[in-house]
Amino acid sequence: MTIGESSERAQNAAQACADLQAAAPAGAKAASKAHIRSLTQRVFSTFLAVALAVSMTPSAALAETQASVSPVVQNEAQKADVADAGQVTPAPDSAEQAEAPSLPSSAQESATESGDNDKTTDTASGSVASDTEKVDDDVDAAGTVDNDLQEDAAQPVDQAPEQDVPAAAAEKAPKEEAASLINATCSVIGVDAQGNRQTWAAAQSFSLEEGATAATLTEELFKRTGLKADYNPNGSWGWALNAVSSPFEDGLTLGYDPATWSYWQLFVNGESASVGADGCVLHAGDKVSWVYGSNGTMPGQMNITVEVIGQDSNGKAERWAQRSRNELATASFDDICLSFFKECELDCEILNLGFTWLLVSITSPSGVKLQGGWNCLINGKAISSAAGLTLKSGDTISWVHGTNVLPNLDEVTIDPSATRPDWKADWAGDQSRPTTAATPTDYMKSDWTLDYKQYSSAQYVNASEPVIVNGFVYLAVGNRLLKIDSSTGEVVAQANLISSIGFTTRPVYAQGVIMVPLDGGAVQALTADNLTTVWATDKLSDSAQSNSAITVNGNYAYVGTCDVDFVAGTYNNGFLTCINILTGAVVWQRNNANEGYYWGGAVNLGGYTVVATSAGTVEVLSGAGSVVSTVSLGAPVNSSCVASADGKTLYVMSRDGKLHVLAIDEQGSIKETKVVDLGLSGCASMPTVNGSTMYVGGEVESGAAALAIIDLNSFESTLITQADGKTLPGVKGYGGIKAAPLVSTQNGETYVYFTVNYGETSDWVNYTSGGGVYRYKVGDAQATLAYDAKGFNNYCDSSVICDAEGNLYYINDSGTLFKLAGGGVKPSPSPAPQPGPAPQPNPNPDPAPGSNLGTQPTVAGVVAPAALPVAAGGAAQQTGSVSASASARQEVSSSTSVSGATEQHAAIANSSDSSDTAESDNGSRGPIWPYVVLGLGVAGIVGAGAWWLLAKRRQSGIK
Repeated sequence: MTIGESSERAQNAAQACADLQAAAPAGAKAASKAHIRSLTQRVFSTFLAVALAVSMTPSAALAETQASVSPVVQNEAQKADVADAGQVTPAPDSAEQAEAPSLPSSAQESATESGDNDKTTDTASGSVASDTEKVDDDVDAAGTVDNDLQEDAAQPVDQAPEQDVPAAAAEKAPKEEAASLINATCSVIGVDAQGNRQTWAAAQSFSLEEGATAATLTEELFKRTGLKADYNPNGSWGWALNAVSSPFEDGLTLGYDPATWSYWQLFVNGESASVGADGCVLHAGDKVSWVYGSNGTMPGQMNITVEVIGQDSNGKAERWAQRSRNELATASFDDICLSFFKECELDCEILNLGFTWLLVSITSPSGVKLQGGWNCLINGKAISSAAGLTLKSGDTISWVHGTNVLPNLDEVTIDPSATRPDWKADWAGDQSRPTTAATPTDYMKSDWTLDYKQYSSAQYVNASEPVIVNGFVYLAVGNRLLKIDSSTGEVVAQANLISSIGFTTRPVYAQGVIMVPLDGGAVQALTADNLTTVWATDKLSDSAQSNSAITVNGNYAYVGTCDVDFVAGTYNNGFLTCINILTGAVVWQRNNANEGYYWGGAVNLGGYTVVATSAGTVEVLSGAGSVVSTVSLGAPVNSSCVASADGKTLYVMSRDGKLHVLAIDEQGSIKETKVVDLGLSGCASMPTVNGSTMYVGGEVESGAAALAIIDLNSFESTLITQADGKTLPGVKGYGGIKAAPLVSTQNGETYVYFTVNYGETSDWVNYTSGGGVYRYKVGDAQATLAYDAKGFNNYCDSSVICDAEGNLYYINDSGTLFKLAGGGVKPSPSPAPQPGPAPQPNPNPDPAPGSNLGTQPTVAGVVAPAALPVAAGGAAQQTGSVSASASARQEVSSSTSVSGATEQHAAIANSSDSSDTAESDNGSRGPIWPYVVLGLGVAGIVGAGAWWLLAKRRQSGIK
């Protein structure tokens, strides 16, 4: 039975009642008129109630019973239908509406795909309003339905618009396939004037098209709730949430606070998001939360730091492991400590006594075993028992050997007279360069890996690019420099830095010391053998970022910095500093108040120093640091300048993917001679020049990574965009190949090694691809994924380097340092790329003002705002550095209830699982409501007839 047939029978029942009433004697008609009207209304009311109860959409009921339903009921049905047809499900108009059964998924599938689906809810009246002209025209100010809609609703099912065709009639009325929808929730948690956390918008469910981002979801939440927010969809780093106004306190608006570093933190499923809102592609069931604060925790979570301080082989206190992690506020001391020991892979001997446990011994990563004498300190104070201990966010648990006093491991002693070794560097880190080492030409395997996250207390761990000297690998992590045995991967020594590094840094080896640029603009030099600090320059400013490459020329080092204001999106107050490597004295400083030196590097030639600013100005400086000449390239630059062999030609890549060829004469005058379009849409890669060929990475318009190969004689170029028969992966705006390629020439062949700034994930924590190493053999049509980093997948914007034997080294954002060798197996095929979030710490710096390639760095250890909600387009926080325990990843729902104003944020939380089940059931058995309606119609006719006969007899008896 069709909907039209059942509706017709219901209408016939009403007509039968009317006929019976007309046939009755006049007296009986007068006496029973009110009763028959009441009965008729009850029949139709029952019809509508049953239809809704069996998941018939109000629009379907409206279409079949137009002539019998009052205008008021039509209006309410139309309102519900507007909500059902859109991509976004509006909030209920009242508490009663919130309790009504949700519409079936089949009704959602029958909705049309159009631009008329963006809706808001008036938070004062609760009425549904549309931002589109169509809905405004369909529903007038009085709330009545437009005549055009009434005519559409009155059409037979096989002539009705496609969006009104229910699942039961799908075969009779062809329709376009609806877009796949996902459900996701969004909430906003601010603070009141006293600093107490307060729910400003409770979690609400939305239906969005597949591929929607957290930015789209957030904008829909603001529309629905009426929250006043300052956000910029087209910020320098993408979608940026600048401020939100409290719905409870007039004049209270929260935005970035430089005093407390508080901002609107973005969380997905309880974990701090690893990309900005417009880079955060949602999955079904995702829970998005905006939380104002700075500690990276959700309500109901606490951040706890655990560390182990043992001793080195000389008996000196040494930190063996340290990690900051989010835990549920209910997590116990025992669970936190035991999980930490396991995650850091420390060899611990624990005596379990049933009612408690004792730490017997710990073996350090370098093999030192300390047995007995372990003491526990909470925030520097010794405890004898954890019984009754309540931890709070920000607490530090320290396991210290041999003393119950916390050693001061962060103290740095400067000894200018310390002996410096005369060691040879396999990779000094001062510039990209080709090599003749026998790098792997087959598939690769990892010789060893090092989890460097355990060497920092920061929740999001910052690490440098590695340097290789005399058989040791040097890696700066947080506020520490690690010295690693390149043959085993064991940390053989570590030293404190006077401050933390930024989101990344590029150390360099020269004159027996490792020079490390620090956040704030200082540079610290440590001897390569004993890691003794011999000098450190002064800090420049709190906002100074030190992520440019250090250039070494004899006894002098040149390093650039840039002050970054993430809220204003400015890069200025740049310093280019010339330092005497032997003494640490600053020879000169070039201060550019209006521009900065960001993610680039200088080159020395002919007695001049040439450097590009982030704004795209190439400066030629004299030996004393004064400006000799400049030229503007017309686009931001975040790449080091590269000189030709004769020193007369310079090559500079701009962020828009163009190669700029510059000429410099003996007087230092510089001019642009050629601009080459390489087919790249973006570039933050430093070029590597091998003979007359340049190799540089970037991305193309689609976002896929690409390797450009340029003949420097003819300036003809080739783009390599494929690997293993598929397009190279990438995320638009993240730079593609963002680091300098490693070029190796051996046996008459040239091989290029590179990484891609890409990662794939479905849960924002576990990555299934990305972070591996690609190899390209010059002359081939495509590259090969030579190492897939399985088990350590994540984003990567770091270079691949090599030692003298050809072993490869690099880091990715899983928090891992790799050593790779040949002899591996072909990586198993992976699904088509579906990019997920990049990890902490902000591996995707967006060095260019106004650019949309990547994200911005961290200030003094804080996660880069471009990887945060304030600067949301860029990639990257390292979620891998946060506890991966299930409890820590759970979204903690707020139970806070605020009367009155809070009610306006209530919403129905639809279950996608139940919707899918309902759809499956309807598709297999068909709807049952037509039979119910038929039964009610027959029963109505019989009842009406019986009532009429009884009334007639009674009236006859009265006569």
